Amino acid sequence: MTNKYTRKKGMTLIEAIISVALFSILIIPISGLVMTAMKTSEKAEAKQEASYIGQGILEEMNIYDEITIKDGKFKFLDGGEIYEDSKNLYKDKGNIIRDGFNAEVTLNKDSNFEYKLSSDADSDDSKMDYILTLSKNVISGKTEVKCGNKIEEMPNDSILKIDESGRMTLNDNTPNKIVVEKPKVSNNKISIYLDKTFSNKEINIDVENEKKNVTGNKEVLEVYIKSSKDVTDKLNVTGTKGKVKVYENIVDIPRGEMGDLYNIQVDVKKNSDVLFTGKTTKNIVFK
Repeated sequence: MTNKYTRKKGMTLIEAIISVALFSILIIPISGLVMTAMKTSEKAEAKQEASYIGQGILEEMNIYDEITIKDGKFKFLDGGEIYEDSKNLYKDKGNIIRDGFNAEVTLNKDSNFEYKLSSDADSDDSKMDYILTLSKNVISGKTEVKCGNKIEEMPNDSILKIDESGRMTLNDNTPNKIVVEKPKVSNNKISIYLDKTFSNKEINIDVENEKKNVTGNKEVLEVYIKSSKDVTDKLNVTGTKGKVKVYENIVDIPRGEMGDLYNIQVDVKKNSDVLFTGKTTKNIVFK
């Protein structure tokens, strides 16, 4: 009987070297892609955590109507402090450290917004360009606004706009829109009167002032909030565009009930990279 053997040919040294070389050529770009993906994932995770920290600080700032500065500083609930840097500026000194991130907080007083009591202002109705009256509809229970012979329902979040010509538009792009042409003689004054039936703590009016004088400079719009002595609810008016001064005419509300408007900015960093920037505005009384 004859035995037959089958010989299997193995890999030569040259073939092995070529295989290793090909593997190396392929693995380098693949490993680069994997490393890039890992770094991208880590950066996205860091940005998400920075956003969480920054939003938390902004939310904390939004709850403060008053801030007491003690020994030249104010402490946050979760640690860190802001300092009075100047008369109109408050900021931290880089010591707000949370979970390995550094948060920088700056509060800068908005120079275009000014709050005063009516005793400081000339609020004669005869000098007003526009007079708005807010009252409660006895049937629907909703707040209404009257300007001249026009009456519309007043949304809780309203926008009062004065364009470059001086024309007033209230709640543009809504079914409750009111447009009043500019007066022949303009004093850049608006009166908002709260009727004795007014009862709504949710009304917020953002004032946008685009009016300019003949030289192209921004003009100051004065807004006077007047009220019947029986009214206890307050109206929140802020200037979001242009120069706006707000005067409150409720004699039983002490000065400082409405604070100055501050622009608040929070930057959250890790090492030297800014991973989150958030901004908000808030009326705050500093004591």
